[in-house]
Amino acid sequence: MLATELEKSLRQSLRSAGQQLKDLDALGALRFVTEHWQSTEVDGLRPMQGDGLVAYFELLNRGRGSVLEFGINRILRFPPIDGANFWEWAPGYKLRLSLTYKPPLEFFQLNAAKSVVDCWSKADVLTFIDELKSLPLFKLVNQLELDASSISFTECDSPPTEANHATKGLTWAKA
Repeated sequence: MLATELEKSLRQSLRSAGQQLKDLDALGALRFVTEHWQSTEVDGLRPMQGDGLVAYFELLNRGRGSVLEFGINRILRFPPIDGANFWEWAPGYKLRLSLTYKPPLEFFQLNAAKSVVDCWSKADVLTFIDELKSLPLFKLVNQLELDASSISFTECDSPPTEANHATKGLTWAKA
């Protein structure tokens, strides 16, 4: 499949499962995204760390007040462009499924040490799911009432080597 067909495929999978985006909770979103990742292949990606998932929790203000966002991004990384310098970032895409919540007081009391989890091997998906489900932030959002949800597909640049960049970490792969 072409990378540009991925959003349509994700939305079609949601419809085929008889689900609506507005009805997903954190656990349902995680299950849905990981199943879609496992069942689809995208052409032309890097052989190592070319297709992965990055899940995150972030407090954001998008102009209508602060929200707590739980997002799962499918990151598609293409090989560097021929003739590019070794430090130049390569093209990529982000397919995001995000759920937002009104941040409860418990969020500010958590002092969460970890808010980003990534997985670049489909064979490790169960470890990814277990690690994410064990986080206090995941347990919190899984209990909250959904405020809004969305799916988006955008271009992004990705690091020239490891996905977890030495100085930028995975910030480039989040919101």
